[in-house]
Order: sequence, then structure tokens, then C-alpha cells
Amino acid sequence: MTIEELASISNIKVDTLKKNIGKVKGVNIESEEMYIPDGSRYPYDFHRYRFNNQRSRYHALLMATDKNRYVDHVLLKMPKNSFDRMVSELVDLGYLQDNGCGNQYGANKYDTTLKFSENWIKRIIDQIASSAGHFVGGVISESM
Repeated sequence: MTIEELASISNIKVDTLKKNIGKVKGVNIESEEMYIPDGSRYPYDFHRYRFNNQRSRYHALLMATDKNRYVDHVLLKMPKNSFDRMVSELVDLGYLQDNGCGNQYGANKYDTTLKFSENWIKRIIDQIASSAGHFVGGVISESM
């Protein structure tokens, strides 16, 4: 994989990627030549996340994977065996699938599925409808 391909996949500028290439797992630099393994991803920015429960970690893992970003147990602040179990569970539920790249770093070898995307969109729509219903119901009861 070239640095330009990784920049395009990650939606990161090539110059930014060159400055932060050490953050990308599995990159080997030898005699000014760079080897980036297939399936590599730029790390997801978790500095605003608070991981106070497992649900927040599941959410973060799915969001990072959906955005083609790197995520692992260190970024999610959890033990590796728990991370591996969580990934396995999401694969079993059909929200993640092996993408065939063979990249073993973090969750790089997985992509989100259409099942995840459809459920995510449905849940957002349900939340919007629920919020609108509460607002309209509140306005109606105040006017009576």
C-alpha cells in the first residue's frame, strides 16, 4: 500500500500522514523506503471519548471501523483478551466481517457490514422520531 492510498482511504492529507506515520501500526521504514501493510488504517481520534462502560467501547469500535480508522485495545483502554472477545462477538452478530486483507493489527482486518449500517440508520431515525414526538406532545399539552 502506498502512502497516497492510505491518505485517500483515511481522508487524511499526505503531509499529515507523513508527519504521523509512526502512529500507523505495522509500517516499516528501511533506507528511506516505506512499507505499509495492506489494510492499514490511520488511528481514530479518541481523545474526546470517555470509556466508562462496555457500551461506549462497542460504539467506539464500530464507529472507528465504519470510518476506516485504526482501533485496538490500547486506544479503547481495555485488556487485549476483552478486545478480542468484543470483536469476535460483533463478528458473530454480523456487525463486523473479515475484509480479507490479513492485517492483524487491532481491528484492521474487519469492516462494518450493511447490517450495522442499516441498524445504525434505523436507530438514528427512531431517536429523531421519538424526540420530535416528545417535543410535539409537550407543546400540545402546554397549549391545552
